[in-house]
Amino acid sequence: VSPALDGEAKLIVVAEDLSDTTIYTINFAFELSSNASLSKIVLTQREVAYEKELTEIDFADSDTVFVDWIDGVKAPTITYVSEEEKQKVALADAGLNGVEILVVAEDGTQREYVIRYNFAKTNIAHLQDLQIWDAENNEFVTINGFKYDKYVYNVELPWRTETEPVLNPIAMLPNQIIEMTYGGVNGATNIVVTAEDGVSTQTYTVNFTTKKSSVATLSAIYYNINSNTQDVPNFDANTFNYTINLPYGTKVAPILSWDLGEDQGKVVIEQKVEYFAGNLYQPSTIKVTAEDGTETVYTINYKVAGSGKANTLQLINVGGSPIVIQEGVYDYEVELPYGTTELPEISVAKNFPEQSTFITSKGILGGTRIVVFANDGVEHQAVYNLKYKVLQQPAIVSSIKIDGVAVPNFDSREMTYIMNVDDIPTTIEAEVESGVEILEEVVDQNKAKVVVKYDEEEYTYWVHFHYPAMVIPNAD
Repeated sequence: VSPALDGEAKLIVVAEDLSDTTIYTINFAFELSSNASLSKIVLTQREVAYEKELTEIDFADSDTVFVDWIDGVKAPTITYVSEEEKQKVALADAGLNGVEILVVAEDGTQREYVIRYNFAKTNIAHLQDLQIWDAENNEFVTINGFKYDKYVYNVELPWRTETEPVLNPIAMLPNQIIEMTYGGVNGATNIVVTAEDGVSTQTYTVNFTTKKSSVATLSAIYYNINSNTQDVPNFDANTFNYTINLPYGTKVAPILSWDLGEDQGKVVIEQKVEYFAGNLYQPSTIKVTAEDGTETVYTINYKVAGSGKANTLQLINVGGSPIVIQEGVYDYEVELPYGTTELPEISVAKNFPEQSTFITSKGILGGTRIVVFANDGVEHQAVYNLKYKVLQQPAIVSSIKIDGVAVPNFDSREMTYIMNVDDIPTTIEAEVESGVEILEEVVDQNKAKVVVKYDEEEYTYWVHFHYPAMVIPNAD
């Protein structure tokens, strides 16, 4: 019979004839461990984010180890890890006075670990907390997002805050020096922490900004006409386009005024308002810029009541020649005198005084466009179109006869002709229209000349002679 690990083992021997039995007994036992060492010792102080591990290397030269510590800071918590389960460990923790750990091995071997603290000036320049005054709850609260190793914070203050809230920095260590410089409601407040050693520093910055109003609307808009101030009809702060109806005969657009917008029940005097005064045909605008830069534009249009009269012309005058306007007719053809090369002056006779006209001419070939506006804007307009026709030269000479024979294909607008003759002409006779004066009629063997006068203008006709019988034919 044998044991599993340690204990007593027996060997039984029986004779062949079973007459005798012998028992041999063997005792097995493990040697007791003499290991009195720890795997590691851990020091932890969470308030100052401190953790340190000590191993056999730290205790190689001495069973006593000195650890640098901060005066006034609570001693760290001590934990350990045994190398063997059967070790017995006794820990005596005297706080800042030190720690002693007695380890007893399985065989009774003992070893003592001693930890002592060496108090030195620290270079830690961190805050334990940074608090801001909560006026609503009348208490200090930790600033949003605080971490001891986060050094910049942004805090938005309520609209129109005039004084920055009080800050309450909490030192991480007793002997730190804290200096604070406030920078105003729209500036940086700096907190400089100097460590116990007087050398190491750390700056925490709180950037304060005051919330700005985004209200870019007005509370009311007014218009003044004939010294009578009235509300813009159906005004709503968030409606930005209006039309004001004005009575017939209004000559000038009314002057606008307004009430500034409100935010949280308070008039927003921080708004910037820019006013553009229009006219009866161009809208007025009011541009409102909020404190934070938000912009809106109110547009005020004007509509003047009509006169009740038709928006037509009574007459159009082209170079002194009147065109009588016919009802419902807006296209006219105008005859211009023969020889006209430049468009004459154009004028109109209105149907009522408030009308205005815009005349665009593109020469004799391009015609003229007359746009007539009523006094209530471009919604009521009439357009007249003029086309021009220049008259041809009058037929002042009916015919010219040479020796009683009429010049072929005669046209009084043509001044030069060629006529075949057999003999040298001796007579010329011109037939003219009424009111035409013959100034000259001459003829020779080569040509004839007729000069006439009509309406203070002189016209000269030439007839050149050709003698076919006298032409010598080409010879071979």
